[in-house]
Amino acid sequence: MREFLLESGKSGIWKTVDAIFFQDVTKTNGIEGIGILYIVGQLFMRGLQLAIVPLVLTSLSLAMCSLANPETRKDCREDIYHIHLLSCSGSGSCGSSGIF
Repeated sequence: MREFLLESGKSGIWKTVDAIFFQDVTKTNGIEGIGILYIVGQLFMRGLQLAIVPLVLTSLSLAMCSLANPETRKDCREDIYHIHLLSCSGSGSCGSSGIF
């Protein structure tokens, strides 16, 4: 689309589309645009980090606990569950990992 608009002499339209959708709002010249796709991408990445980090930490803790003492796996699960709730409090993703 960019190449088509620039070749046909409609660079003003491309500048408007670029400012609305593709502008990096963290740069100094990004103040001129909205950057909808940049903002949506940042929110998506933050959401992934918010959900995946507690999941990975809980999974690793469960694996280490069950390797250390396989007879008391149920006790490990209860202890790790409480640690998981404390580590992700306020994130909104607690308990959604499907482990417990």
